[in-house]
Amino acid sequence: MQYHQRRPEKAITDRDQLLTVLREGNVVTLAMCRNDEPYLVTVNYALNEAGTAIYFHCAGQGKKFDYLSANPKVWGQVFIDGGYLEGECDHRFRTVQFAAEAAFVKEESAKREALTLMIRHFEPNPEPVIKRFLGSPEAVSDVAVVRLDLLQITGKESHMSK
Repeated sequence: MQYHQRRPEKAITDRDQLLTVLREGNVVTLAMCRNDEPYLVTVNYALNEAGTAIYFHCAGQGKKFDYLSANPKVWGQVFIDGGYLEGECDHRFRTVQFAAEAAFVKEESAKREALTLMIRHFEPNPEPVIKRFLGSPEAVSDVAVVRLDLLQITGKESHMSK
């Protein structure tokens, strides 16, 4: 079933604007489900250049890993908080929500590329950090990398131009 936004004037419909929110964000909250048990987790991430996938890393075992292995369908949200508007009983924000399918990245070169993308997203001087953390094959093999292939993206904003 396709839903519509109740406040269409707040909808972000331009794909470039939706991707801008994903590029500006630093954390994504992911909703997952396994055996009718929901799970919500917030992770650091980076968006690929084409704007078709989000990458994050996690341990190769544990709750996230188990949920994604059992059911790769996720719903995610990136929220850019512009702050509460005093006296207006309102909030300034941009948010993007998306449906995605998770896949574990197995190939070492693809994992290295995704991890490099994440480091470049966060670090103002990424090269020393890349060298330090991705300098050995073991460093890459010991981490699980997840690619979220974006299937549907919607967005909403309020008062961000003020």
